[in-house]
Parts: sequence; C-alpha cells; structure tokens
Amino acid sequence: MNKLYRIGLDIGIGSVGWAVLENDPITEEPQRILNLGSRTFNPNEIQKTGESTAKSRREKRGLHRRTRRRAFRLHRLKNLIASNFNIDVDDELKKNANLDIYMLRATALDEKKSYGEIAKIILNLAKRRGFQSNRKSGAMGEDGVLLSSIQENKNFLKEKGYRTVGEALFKDEKFKVEFCGRKIYDVRNHGGSYKNCFDRESLSNELSVILKAQQGFGNSQITDKFIEKTINIFEKQRNFDDGPGEGSSYSARFEIGKCTFLGEQGELRAPKASFTFEYFNALSKINSLKIDDVELSLEQKQKLYDYVLKNKELKFERVRKLLEIADSKTFNLCRYQNKRAKENVELTESEIIAQSEKAVFVKMVNSYDICAKLGLSFADAKENRNVIDAVALMLTLCKSDSRIDNYIENNNLLNGLTDEQKDAVKSLNFDKVGSLSIKAMEMIIPYLEQGLRYDEACKKAGFNHSSFSHEKMKFLKGDIIEERLQDITSNVVKRAVNQSLRILNEIIKEYGSPQFVTIELARELSNNHKERKKIEKLQEQNFLQNEKAKDDLAEKFKLTKVSHFDLVKYRLYEEQNGKCMYSGKPIDETRLFEPNYVQVDHILPYSRSMNDSYNNKVLVLTAENQNKRNQTPFEWFGKDTEKWNAFVARVNFLRNKEKKRFLLKENFGEEQSKEFIDRNLNDTKYISKFMRDLLQDYLETAPSKKYKKVIRSVNGAVTSYLRK
Repeated sequence: MNKLYRIGLDIGIGSVGWAVLENDPITEEPQRILNLGSRTFNPNEIQKTGESTAKSRREKRGLHRRTRRRAFRLHRLKNLIASNFNIDVDDELKKNANLDIYMLRATALDEKKSYGEIAKIILNLAKRRGFQSNRKSGAMGEDGVLLSSIQENKNFLKEKGYRTVGEALFKDEKFKVEFCGRKIYDVRNHGGSYKNCFDRESLSNELSVILKAQQGFGNSQITDKFIEKTINIFEKQRNFDDGPGEGSSYSARFEIGKCTFLGEQGELRAPKASFTFEYFNALSKINSLKIDDVELSLEQKQKLYDYVLKNKELKFERVRKLLEIADSKTFNLCRYQNKRAKENVELTESEIIAQSEKAVFVKMVNSYDICAKLGLSFADAKENRNVIDAVALMLTLCKSDSRIDNYIENNNLLNGLTDEQKDAVKSLNFDKVGSLSIKAMEMIIPYLEQGLRYDEACKKAGFNHSSFSHEKMKFLKGDIIEERLQDITSNVVKRAVNQSLRILNEIIKEYGSPQFVTIELARELSNNHKERKKIEKLQEQNFLQNEKAKDDLAEKFKLTKVSHFDLVKYRLYEEQNGKCMYSGKPIDETRLFEPNYVQVDHILPYSRSMNDSYNNKVLVLTAENQNKRNQTPFEWFGKDTEKWNAFVARVNFLRNKEKKRFLLKENFGEEQSKEFIDRNLNDTKYISKFMRDLLQDYLETAPSKKYKKVIRSVNGAVTSYLRK
C-alpha cells in the first residue's frame, strides 16, 4: 500500500511510541490517523546498578572458558608426565593424596622425590599458576591493588631469603592461621583480598628450580627437553587479541570502519588519540566559538591555535585571558550551570561564570601523553605527528605486549624506537576511533587553519559533510545500517535505535516510503545510568517542591486547583519583581490568576524560534502581549529610544543571563532563526545525530520520488528542514 503519509516516533530508553498519519495530497498536512501504537522493551542494563545485562553472561562465559583451559592444561601435563615417567598419574595422585603439598614443594629443593610426588608438585602449580597480565601498563583501581600485593609479596620473599613461593608458604607464619588449637595454611584470598597473590613469573621460576634440582638428585627421566615442554605448557596463555580460540563465534580482531569521505578509496578512520584527530577537533571547536554570538577574528583564532600546539588542554577561563574578553561577555560553547555552593545557596552570576569556565574547551591530552612516553617535546608534536599518529593507531589496535612488539617490528615509522620507548608507550591504552581518516583530515586542516568553519572547510577540500552516496534501499537495513550501528558504544542507545529501526521497517513494509519523519527523543537516552539516577532524584525533589509550592499558592490565593502553568506565572512574577516586563507597570498580585489579566509570552516568537524553554518566557499584561504580536521586543519598540532604554534598565535587574540575551536580541530574521535552530540541532547528543544522519541517508536514497523533505524534532525544541 503506497500512501502519502508521515511517521512520528517518540524514542525512550525502554519504549518507542509511533504514529502513522495520512497527509493531504495537496497541502501535505496530516489529515487522519492511519495507525499508532507503542513498543516496550527492557533497557539493555540492570535497573539497580546500570550494568549491562550481558555482564553476568560474559563473566560466566569467561569462567567456563578459564575452567576449560585449565582442564586442558592439566590434561596435557598428565600426558607428558605419563609418557616420560612411565607412571599412571591418577594412581600416583591417589597414593600421595595425604601428603602436604607445600611441604613437598619446599623439601623438593633439597632432597630427592619420587616421580609420583614430582607429578603432584607439577599439577599443583599448574592449577594455580599466578597472575599474568597481557599488558605492562600500570593498573589502577582493583588491578592496582592486585599488582601492589604481588609486588609486596615479591619483596617479602627477597627480604626473608626464601628461594621459592612454596618454601615461603610452608615455613613462614605469615601464611598460617590458628584454627581449633592448631596452625593451618592461610594461602587463599577471601572477601576481595589479594594479600596472598603471586605472579606467574615467580611460580614458573619455582617449577623450573624444583625440576632442575630433582634432575640433579638423579631423577634421570627429568631431561632438559621435559623441563622445557613442562614450562611451555605451564606458561602458555592466549593473548586477549586472539579471542577464545578457533571455531568460536567471538572475534577479537579490532576492526576499524571506513572513512566517511574517503572510504571508497580504502581509507580507514583515524584513532581519536592521534595528533591529527586531536588537532583537527581543536581547530573545529575554536572556529565554532563565539563571544556573545560574535565570531572570533582570525587573529584571535590564531592565538588559540598556537596555544593548543604547546599545551595539553585549553580551558574557557584561559581563552578569556588570552583574548582579554570582558567579564560581561560569555561563550556560546560553554555550559553555564548554577551549581549550588551549599544547600539552597544560589551562586551569583559572576560565580556561575567563573565556575563554569573551569571546564576544558579543547584538549590534546593523548598526543601529549604519547610525546611524554617517547621523550619528545610537545612543542614539536606537529613536526612529529606521523610518529604520534602511528603510535596511537598501534595502541588502539594492539592490546597485548606481544602484538605491540610485532607491530613495531613491522612498522617503518616505529621500528627505530628504543627499548625504553617501547616499554613506555605500552603503559598507554586507547580504543576509540573518529569518523574521518588521517588523509581526509589532512586535506581539511589547511582550511580550518584559515579560520573556516568545519562545513566550509569540508566544502573547500571537496567534501560535502552533510550528504553521502549510498545505494538505494527501501528498508533501513543492510551493510550501511550495520556500519552506522557500530559507531554506537552505548548498549542502551543501541537497543533503542534497533527497536526504532524495526518499527520503521514494519511501517514502510505496510505503507511504502513516507514523506516525513518526526523524531522526539527522551533526554535520558544519551545519559549514562549514574546521570539518569541523578536526574530521577532531582525530578523527585522538584516534584515535591512543586507540590509544596502548589499547596502554598492554593492557600495564599484561595485556589481550588493549582496547575503547572500557574506555578510558571508565579515564578515569573517573582523573578520580574512584580512588574510587566514590556511596560514596566506593576502587576496586581491579587489579580495574578484572574483570566486574561496577564499572559506568559515567548520573548522570541515560538513560531520563529521553536524555543519553548523557561528562558524564553516572560510575564506581561495581556494588552502588551496582544500589541507585541509576532515580534521580538526590539522589533516592537526598539526604535523608541526612551522606551527601549527603560526596558534595558529593567532587563539588567534580572539575574538570568540567558533570558537577558533573548530580551535584548536586536536581530532575529529568517537567517537568525535558522542559525538558532542549527545551533540547537548541533548541541544535541550523539543519539539524535545518529538518527538524523541515518534517516537522511535513507531519505536521500529511498526509491520513492514522493520524498521531499524530513522534519525532525529533537526533544520537542528543534526542527530542521532537510530538502532533497
């Protein structure tokens, strides 16, 4: 069934609401509902902890894998022992079952043991063979405690003069505890403790020392070849890069997607830790920075370019000092948030600015760290960018020391690194890639250095950043979609997107290609579990405060029912000191809730700005609102100098800086409206960008010629028109 219709989606973390509306063939406005419904699903996380639902399966799978590999290791050792010692290993283990294994491990250093006892020692060590990481990086958190305990035990053995771990466990009181009047071994870790942990190297050394000692005591079946094979089986560990083994559906290969612009030429995306990516990102942000809606001059931009090439990060407060910006001006890319200093204590405007501008604007942290590990000056990073980029790519792809060593050996840029440099870079670990290749960014960077915005620089370099050539498709599925889905790192977001795609495909299957798609996104979708819990708590607090405020209003004004809109009116009344914002006339508090006495007005007309936020609202007398019509305050009475100056004086009494900007805005024509919409569109989280790009690809390649444009609404505040 092919119809002229539109789709509406409301996407949350646990549900997707949808509606299919038939459009009028002439006006293309919706005329009736064809179908609607909702799809609910469990978010891909544990509600209480926010952990992925796959975590428990992953942990169990890892445990099964570890158990299977240990059993296979013991099986190989039993076969090796049986063939060399010509004994039945299981029988010998039964005979020696009551022997103290730690006594055997300690005394085997100084006296001859039977082959059955030696077999017991080998298999005991092979069962619990100590910790060994694939990486030499300095671990933090739980791994840091583990490594610290291992190092303490190594130092302890050295200080006490113990030759092996087994000798220390048998002789030292540290590893014993009194139980029922007698001393027993306390060599296992309990309750998250790592006090009795040892590394693989120490236990491998003990096994080697014992076998060589027994060889010297006349056990002729213990040959050098037997010792070598035993140690090889004992130490063998599959690299994380290799995955679980052949025949498994799991792949541990770290595949990098193709460049958005040069993918057809085989160019792969660049690591986010590379110098080229960080510099490219810094230039893009600097060129998008505005001071009170005024773009920076090329000279100002150049000062910031020079600064980021010498420092690991640039904060907004440093930008203000470098460019000597007045305290009254603000940055468009800085999030000014009123974080309370104490309970119920609001910060002043200057304190909010000072606190918010401590945030990092751009950073070159990864490049800086790589330079530090290589012993290079960061001031020379631009000249050494090829080496830095190569190291970043290597550390993004390789997750074990052996892989890193092999990569360096076969890379012309890196095979000249010293052993100290190799060991130093191994302490770094990166895993994220961008959307563009090094080659594409190198083509764009010269234009960014000229001060052009990202979209302008792309166009100069011969790229169109907002369109991609794809094969035509009717449904949102296939390699193109799978490639885009790989970019989503959040399991919660990925499940929401997948559920939305299912709904879209079912609708398209039933009705054909749509004319319009409107998306409403829950803000919580882009937040992690901790942020969502924080928001839920804040919402609960706000709800209780609003309910109390409603009760207070109802009692004060003798109202039978207080709505949320009544709360907004009263909040605006107090914010404006009881005066109409446009005329300055006093508002009679006793008539505040009288019908048609006062109205809440959008400072920048909603039909032009699509902004329904609190910051775009003021309380005015009804007559003033009617006279203002669909104009901004400046368009209405800005030419009347006396009236405008009085208005500016009233506005300056407000503490809300964002509202001041709206009230005093002088120009807001079509171009400014589009700029406002685009800015809000660009400020949305990654999920909305993903869905916009995905749908844009679909709409541009869909077989239906009826496709004219897409209207997307993000969080009910932003509308973008994308014409084919």
